[in-house]
Amino acid sequence: MGKYELTKLAVYGTLRNRHPDAVEGWIYGFKLYDTGNGFPAIVKAEEGMTPIKVDLFDATERSLWMYDRIEGIENGLYVREEVIVFDSLTKHYTGDEKGGVVADIYVAGPMLTERREHFVEIESGDWIEYKKTFDYETAN
Repeated sequence: MGKYELTKLAVYGTLRNRHPDAVEGWIYGFKLYDTGNGFPAIVKAEEGMTPIKVDLFDATERSLWMYDRIEGIENGLYVREEVIVFDSLTKHYTGDEKGGVVADIYVAGPMLTERREHFVEIESGDWIEYKKTFDYETAN
């Protein structure tokens, strides 16, 4: 990827609502979890695939480098993978790109998945709405 080439990036947690040009989208095939550490993680799911709300935007190579560090790629906290993002809940997932956009997303890496039994599933699929129901600052 060249200096000015862009990659679509989908974010579902603490990076949501931070990019001015982001558009709302939805992903399928994952479950969204509260890790208990003030940030969420997604894990691939075979069943019970609740739509997960994401923000989708264009990222430069430099910003991807920065996000990789924020998300702990080097430490195995998250891994960056490709996902198909749909622009509304009315699009039904068919297992292909029809109606969707390919984007990169951060999925729970080995460091997080080894603690998965301590996670709490976020059944709404929306981290922003979920976190309104729990104040992490008073819990610590």
